[in-house]
Amino acid sequence: APSIVTNNVTNITQDAAICGGNVTSDGGSPVTARGVCWSAIPNPTINDNHTYNGTGTGNFTSSITGLIQNTTYYVRAFATNSIGTNYGEQKSFTTTDYAATYVGNYLGQITFTFTSMNNAPVNNTSFPINEFHIEITKTEQLNTVTAIVTINNESHQTYGAATEEKLDFIPFNLVLDKPEQQCLFHLDLNMDGYKTSNEVLNITGNFSGNGSATIIGQEQVFDEVSGSASGILMKQ
Repeated sequence: APSIVTNNVTNITQDAAICGGNVTSDGGSPVTARGVCWSAIPNPTINDNHTYNGTGTGNFTSSITGLIQNTTYYVRAFATNSIGTNYGEQKSFTTTDYAATYVGNYLGQITFTFTSMNNAPVNNTSFPINEFHIEITKTEQLNTVTAIVTINNESHQTYGAATEEKLDFIPFNLVLDKPEQQCLFHLDLNMDGYKTSNEVLNITGNFSGNGSATIIGQEQVFDEVSGSASGILMKQ
């Protein structure tokens, strides 16, 4: 039977990985099939999930797809000729989970757009925050993260559940303070995060709460305010 070596597993994601092998000898008969086989159970064979990656001796690369996130898999390269099928040594790897892809520090601008105050519509009053910082760490629970949101040097903690499409945070309270405009708002923000790349986190959300503003020396209180929030944060 052929002699074959299993390559290291690389490019591991939530549902895929790259492997391959090297057929170092055909064992006296031409290699008619080669590839890798994998399973969540050790010592996979060609009766398990497998690829076909050509014939003959030499190196080849295999794409392993259809995996389940946060799962350990075992993979072996194989080569077949008229004498039989032989396997390379076993390699193991664990797929990532969705939450892990969001881990990092992000910084950017978020704009809060007020659409209602005192239960009356307002004409898109914007409130940009230039230093909106989110530090995301992974929790032990699958697909869950903890996020520390820092705005105007005040930190707020929230939690999020990750899916392939987005990160859903639970609502949390924050303070918008704009001393130069003498405005102060206490808001509950419900936001989502969308990864457009490994370096970019888009934030969208909605808020509600109350606030006050000092106008011409007189304080005006807003009992009910609401609106939307959006922005782009870059990984630091």
